[in-house]
Amino acid sequence: MTKDDNEIEGSIELIEDIPEQEKSDIKEESKEEKSVILEDQKNVSKPLETGQPEPEESKDSYLSWNAEECNQKLISNPRDVKALLRKGIIEFAANQLSEAREIFLQCCEYDPSFQVSCVAEHLGDIYGKLDKDWAEAVKEYERAFESAGKVEERARICVKLGKAYEKLKDFPKAVAEFARSCQLIPDSAFVEFRLGWAHIRNNE
Repeated sequence: MTKDDNEIEGSIELIEDIPEQEKSDIKEESKEEKSVILEDQKNVSKPLETGQPEPEESKDSYLSWNAEECNQKLISNPRDVKALLRKGIIEFAANQLSEAREIFLQCCEYDPSFQVSCVAEHLGDIYGKLDKDWAEAVKEYERAFESAGKVEERARICVKLGKAYEKLKDFPKAVAEFARSCQLIPDSAFVEFRLGWAHIRNNE
């Protein structure tokens, strides 16, 4: 499954409690959204990246450590937050979400100021994907946004906030977050589509 397909898949999760007509609308949205994303990638010079969070650039080599190297570091120092962060990212990528969450929470405990945006955004993703706890996901995404440095990163987090608010059926806040993302990264067809759909679901 491609990155774009993963994005579409995420837009049609948890629709079992939605009326049949709205289910149909969401599925149609997914098809149209995919074509919009593909067109966006062709035509927009700086398309919004909606992938997974990455740590801020560092001169250290820990971002290239493999799982075994992380384990060796943690044997020497169980509170090594660099090794914990890298191991958490590896576990997350392998879809070991429970293990990844435990590791990211350890990062928060041992050094609350270390790579806050990356850690919080991962936790937000996990609370949403694993627990379907969108309220907790919103808290983590807001924490990630406050610490995010790059414009692209802040815009991506706004999109995730917008999707989380949609899951909570708080469509006014979803509209606000997609609009904020549009302000940060103008001319993204992907975000403009999400904003338009949020307006429709908000009965505007």
